[in-house]
Amino acid sequence: TASGAASGAASREERDRRVAEFFPQVAELDLAAKLDSRRLGEVKLKDVRRFYEVLGGGRSLSSLRRSVLLEVLTSSDAIRKPFSKSEASNLLQGAGGELCDPKVPPEQFHAMLAGGRGQSDGLSDLGDIADAEAAHGGQPDGRKTIDAHKTVVKRDDMLNILIATRDRHEDFALLPWTLFYIVVLVIAVNIHLRIFDRQLMESALEDWVNGRDPWTKASENVDDLRSYWEWAVDVGLPGVFGDPRETPAGWHFYMASRHVLVGDLSMTAERFDGSVEEAWLLNSEEGQKALRGNGPQAEPEAYLTAATTAAVALRDVHGWNSTEIETIGLTFITYNEFSKGYSIVTALARLNEFGTAIPVINADAYSIDQYVDLGAVWAICVDVVLILLNIRMGVTEAREMASCTRSWEEFKGYWNVWNIIDWSSVLTSVFACVVWLMCVVYMRDDTFRGHLDKQYMIEKNMLSFSPDQVQLVHKHMFRLRKWFQVLHVLVALCTVFVVLKFFKGFQSNPRLKVVTDTFQQASTDLAHFFIIFLTLFLPFTIIGHILFGNDIPKMGSVMSSMNAGVELLMGEFGWYSDVALAHIASTLPSGMPTIVLFIWFFVFNFMMVLVVLNMLLAVVLEHYTKITGELDGEPDEAKPPIWKQASRYWKFMRKTRRHIPIEELARRMEDPVDPAHKDEEVSRESLMHGFVGMGEEQAEFLMDFLQRHTLILQERQKRREEHANHQPQILHNVKNTRRELMELADKVGEPHPDLMLRVEQLLRLAKSVREDQKRLTQHVEKIASRLPEETRGKLRDEAARSARPRRGEA
Repeated sequence: TASGAASGAASREERDRRVAEFFPQVAELDLAAKLDSRRLGEVKLKDVRRFYEVLGGGRSLSSLRRSVLLEVLTSSDAIRKPFSKSEASNLLQGAGGELCDPKVPPEQFHAMLAGGRGQSDGLSDLGDIADAEAAHGGQPDGRKTIDAHKTVVKRDDMLNILIATRDRHEDFALLPWTLFYIVVLVIAVNIHLRIFDRQLMESALEDWVNGRDPWTKASENVDDLRSYWEWAVDVGLPGVFGDPRETPAGWHFYMASRHVLVGDLSMTAERFDGSVEEAWLLNSEEGQKALRGNGPQAEPEAYLTAATTAAVALRDVHGWNSTEIETIGLTFITYNEFSKGYSIVTALARLNEFGTAIPVINADAYSIDQYVDLGAVWAICVDVVLILLNIRMGVTEAREMASCTRSWEEFKGYWNVWNIIDWSSVLTSVFACVVWLMCVVYMRDDTFRGHLDKQYMIEKNMLSFSPDQVQLVHKHMFRLRKWFQVLHVLVALCTVFVVLKFFKGFQSNPRLKVVTDTFQQASTDLAHFFIIFLTLFLPFTIIGHILFGNDIPKMGSVMSSMNAGVELLMGEFGWYSDVALAHIASTLPSGMPTIVLFIWFFVFNFMMVLVVLNMLLAVVLEHYTKITGELDGEPDEAKPPIWKQASRYWKFMRKTRRHIPIEELARRMEDPVDPAHKDEEVSRESLMHGFVGMGEEQAEFLMDFLQRHTLILQERQKRREEHANHQPQILHNVKNTRRELMELADKVGEPHPDLMLRVEQLLRLAKSVREDQKRLTQHVEKIASRLPEETRGKLRDEAARSARPRRGEA
C-alpha cells in the first residue's frame, strides 16, 4: 500500500510538472483564448488540431492533454469568470467517454464544442430577444444552460413570453407576404390600367386638337367667347375632319394618325343661371341638310361643312354667343384599333364673371381588350393570385378579430393603429376589385364592340351610328371615366395601406424600425415645431398675397400664394427671377417698389429655408442619432440583419412544424371560459397536462424556451433595478457635500460665493453623469463595431491572453 501511494504521488508530480511545462504554450493558443472567454461557437477545427500538435502531435486527447486543458479552463481570469472543475469536466466529457479516454480525435472534440454551441443556438433559432439579452449579460453557453434549467417559470410569465413571440413572428412573417402582394399589385396595375399607354394616346389627341400653329392654337389664343368660336370653326372642326381616309367600311376621319372619329360631335353650353344646353352637330337639322341625306354616302368634305354649319347656327341663331354663357365645350369620341382603345376628348373654355377665359383640352383613353388573346391567361392568373392574397389577408384579420370578441374591453383593445391599417387594406382591395369588375362590364358591352370584329378591328363604318347609339356611346364613356377615376383612387389608397403594412413588419427588426421609432419619439417635438412653422409661414404667404398679388399670378390668391411659398421651400423660384430687382428704383406694374419684393424674398429664404427647415432637420436628426446610438450600443446579436433573422425564423418554423403553434397556445391560455394550464408554476409535466395534444418533445422544447426567456427577463429587470438604485447615489453624495460646505460656510461666517458657485456646477455636472457615461460607452462601442470581425476577434484573444496569469502567479 505504501509503495502504491508513493508511486501515485510520483505520477501526480510528473503530471503536474508536464502540465506546468505545456501550460504556457497552450495558454497562447487561439483555442485557449476562445474557450477561456466562453466563445465555443468560434472554435475552428484548425484550432483544435494546433492544440493537439503542441501536446505531442497525436490525434487523441490523452490524459495529459485533458489535464492541460482543464488547467486552462479553470485558471483565474481577469475578464471572464473561470469554469468550475465540474463544468470543465462536463464540457470535456461531452466528447464521449470518460475524462481520460485516450481515443478522442480532434474532429470529435471539435464536434463536441459545436454541439455545446448548438445548445445555446436553440434559442437563437427562434429569432427572439433571448439572443440579444444573452449577449447583454446572461451567462454564455454552458453556464447559461445550467442556470436556466433552475429557473422557475410562472404562468403569467409564460403567457407574456408567448404573446411577445407570437406578435414578433407575425410581424416578421408579414414582410415577405407584403412584398409579394405589392409585386403582384404592380403587375396587375401594369396589365389592367395601362396608364403609360393611355397617357400616350391622350397626349397625342390633346396636341392634335389644340392645333399646331402658335397663332391659332387654343391654349394661346382663346381669351373670350368670340375667340373660342373662331378657334372651333377655323381650327377645332377642321382638325377633327381634316384627315379623311376611305376604307372598305366607308369614309373614316383620322386624328393623330391612329384615332378614328366615332359617331358625332356634341357641343355643350352652361349658363350662369345653371342651365345646360347640349346639341349634336352632324345629326342636327342643319347638319343633316348639309350632308344631303344619308351621311355615310356623302363626300368627306360634306362632313366638315355639316359640322361647321351646325356650329355657326348654334352661335348665331340659338344664342350661344351670349355673355350669359359660363362654360362652352366640344366633345367627341375616337377609337384606335392599334391600341384597341376608346378616347373621349373635350375642348372647352371656362369664362368666369371676371372676364377671364381658361381654355381646357382634355382626353381620357381606355383600352377595351381586357382578358383577350394569349394575354388573358396571364391577366387571369395575376388576378387570381391577387384575390387569393386578399382572401388570405381578410381571413387572417377576421380570425384575429374573432379571438378578441370574448369581451368588449378586449374587442376595443383589438382596434389599434396597425389593425385599422390591416382592415383598411382589406376593404380598399375588395372595393377596388368590385369597381374593376364594373369597368370590365362596361368595356365588354356591345355599345363599344358592336362595330368591331373579334380582333377589335373596325368592321363597320364608325359614322353609321344612329343618334340614339351615339348618345349611348357618349353616356357609357362618361360612366366608364367615372368608374376609372374611382378605381385609380382605390388602387392608390390600397398601395398606401400596403406600404404602411411594411412598417408594421419593420417592428420585428431593430434595424428596420429605426425610422418609425424616430418619428414616434420625435412626434411631440414635431407637433410643436409645426406650430412654430405655421406661425411663420402663413403670415409670410399672406403678406406676399397682399403686397404682390396684383402683379404676380402665383400670388393672386391666398392658396396660390401658399403654393408659391411651398415652392420656395423646395428651391423653385423661377417666378422671382422673372421680376427680379433691375435697379433700386424699379417698380412692379402696380407701382409696388421691387425692393419690397426683394426684402420679402430675402427674409423668407433666411427665416424659412435657412433657419426653420434646418431646425426641422435638427429635431429629426437628434432623435435619429439617439436611437441609432442606442442601437450601436447593443451587441450584434441584439440587432441581427434581416437575412440572419430570416434564417432564424425559417429554422424555428421547421423545428416546430409538428408542434402546437405558439398563437394557439396563447389563445388557449387567454380563453376566459376555460383557460389552459391553470397551474401557477410551469413544468414539463404541467405543459403536457395543461395543453391537450402536446407531446413530450414540444413540452421539453417549450420548457427550455420559457426558462431561458424568464432568466433573461429576470436578469434584465435586475440590471434595471441596480442601475436605478445606483443612479441617485451620486446626487445624494453631492447634495450631502453641498450641505456640509454650506454648514462650514455658516460657521466661518463668510458666504464663499466662488465655492458655492463651483458646488452648484458640480451638482449640475453630477446630474449629467449618466448621459455622459452613456454617450461615451456608445462612442467606444461604435468605434469597435467599425473594426473587421477578424480584428475584433484577435483583440479579444490578445486581451484574454494578457489578462490570464501564468501558472504559479495566481
